[in-house]
Amino acid sequence: MKTMDKIARNNNMVILYNEGLSLRQIGDIVGLSSVSTVYEILKRLGANIRRRGSKDPGKETLLDLHITQGLRQTEIADLYEVTPVTVNRWLAKYKLREIDRKAAMEKDNE
Repeated sequence: MKTMDKIARNNNMVILYNEGLSLRQIGDIVGLSSVSTVYEILKRLGANIRRRGSKDPGKETLLDLHITQGLRQTEIADLYEVTPVTVNRWLAKYKLREIDRKAAMEKDNE
């Protein structure tokens, strides 16, 4: 990639980030698959990095998002700007992974 193209891409990344897009969304737009690469570029450019939204949303919210609404772990991770691993830990903490598995098994048996 040419230097001017990189500068333009990086400036666009900062603009997108300041508009509230997640690191994953920005990576998808500019063609970078690694969230950590997007993070490092923004950090180098002096962007005011938002604090990760790692606050546990609680059992009821997770139950609604994952089980009732059917959002995937990656979609929930995007909402809270955490990794899917963190969402998986939240689901395990509240024993919602077991509910998810049971629902999937029941659906398969229909």
